[in-house]
Amino acid sequence: MILHNFTTLPIVFITCDEIIIYIQIKESNKMKKCKKCGIDKNESDFYKNIETKDGLEPQCKECRKKHSKKYYEENKDKRNNSIRIWRANNTEKLREWGKQWRVKNTENRKEYEKQWREKNKEKMSEYNKLWYEAHKNK
Repeated sequence: MILHNFTTLPIVFITCDEIIIYIQIKESNKMKKCKKCGIDKNESDFYKNIETKDGLEPQCKECRKKHSKKYYEENKDKRNNSIRIWRANNTEKLREWGKQWRVKNTENRKEYEKQWREKNKEKMSEYNKLWYEAHKNK
C-alpha cells in the first residue's frame, strides 16, 4: 500500500453530524518536472496515477503520447495479433455489443448510410448489378 504525503497542502475542516472531516485542498498552480523532457510543467499537463507518491505520471502528457505512438508503431503486429486472438475468443461478446450499439444508434446509422450511398453511387450500382446477377435465378 502506498501512503501519500499531503502535509504541505492546506486543510479545511467541515463538521457533519458531529464528525470532523479533513479535506485537503490541492493547490491548482503546482508545477512538476517531466522525467523525460526535463521541462517544468503545470500538474494538469500530467496524467493521473494513483500508484505514485504525488498521484501523477512521471512523464508529461506530450512525452507520454510520443512514447505511446512510437511503441504502437514498433509493436503493431504484436498488438494486432493479440486483438485478433481476443476477438476469436470473444465472438459472442462482440455480437452482443454490436447489437446494443445498433439499437442505441439506429438514427445515426440510417443517416450515415444514406450519406454514404449518396457519395458512393457508383459502388452501389456495381454492387447491385453483381447481387442481381448472383440472385436472378432464385
